[in-house]
Amino acid sequence: MVEEFTRFYDGIYERLVRETVRSTRDRGQAEDAVQEALIIVLGRWQSIEHPERYVRTVLRNLVAKKASERPALVPVDVFAGPEALERDVADGVELRLALVAVLHELPVQQQRATALHYLVDKSVDQVAEDLGVTESTVRVHLMQARRRIHDHWE
Repeated sequence: MVEEFTRFYDGIYERLVRETVRSTRDRGQAEDAVQEALIIVLGRWQSIEHPERYVRTVLRNLVAKKASERPALVPVDVFAGPEALERDVADGVELRLALVAVLHELPVQQQRATALHYLVDKSVDQVAEDLGVTESTVRVHLMQARRRIHDHWE
């Protein structure tokens, strides 16, 4: 049973991911959905007559369910006029340019934490995981980096 399912998995996984990416527009979500569908199929493997058809049905239902659970996206201009949007974008660009200009002057750990958090847009817990440190350590690095950057621009 395990060998048979493993062959099935190996033969269909990548194809299902590629097909699912078309509807999710996100490879990570597609991989998660395919894996979840294949786990469901594994649990019922002995009783399924047409595994490929079955996994596709399960996958289609999972993707539809996840899509219905996602909050609807609301255009930014509903909340702010075009001038506010332009100001926000300009402020973000100005901040990034200032950050890049000063980044090389920071100690290495502050550079890494600051770049991951502000330039790559990772959360504090993601930065902590990437750097192999605690979240409080990341917060300290970010606070010290902000002070140095602030002092640099005064």
